[in-house]
Amino acid sequence: MSVEQRLAEKRPTGVSVISLVQRGLQSDPETSPRSTWNSKTARQWWGNEVLMHRVSGSGFSERWLRPQTPLGRRAVGLTAASFLLFVAFFGFVASGQRGGESFFSNLWLSATILPAAGLAIAGGAVGLTAAIKHAERSLGVLVAIVFGTSVLLFVSGELVFPH
Repeated sequence: MSVEQRLAEKRPTGVSVISLVQRGLQSDPETSPRSTWNSKTARQWWGNEVLMHRVSGSGFSERWLRPQTPLGRRAVGLTAASFLLFVAFFGFVASGQRGGESFFSNLWLSATILPAAGLAIAGGAVGLTAAIKHAERSLGVLVAIVFGTSVLLFVSGELVFPH
């Protein structure tokens, strides 16, 4: 029997497992209004695996820090690769490399900045897809969306209004 089926069968209306664990005491509407509940009686009522399933799945680091879906992990990976290429680009600029008359005058600079921008935009698009389609809400996916959108706005501004 699945966890959801056990919850649907045994849980009285108006009482949740989380509220029982957080408060420690709760009246059982089926027996007597004066009876008190603690985590031991909650385990007896709903079963230990149901209680642990409901409580352990709500951790902060599990849900909000790391992506939970393959698309979310892919978005974070694309953004990390883009960030590394941006670091390499600025390292080349700091070492004395300069651009020329056209975009491809200096191959070291153009070979790092072009894939970096493409990966950032792709990471933002994949992150947005993960957030909309799979309800991914991790911090890494949010960073990927914001970073990809920023790069997209910058690149489109450079294309529309070149200097």
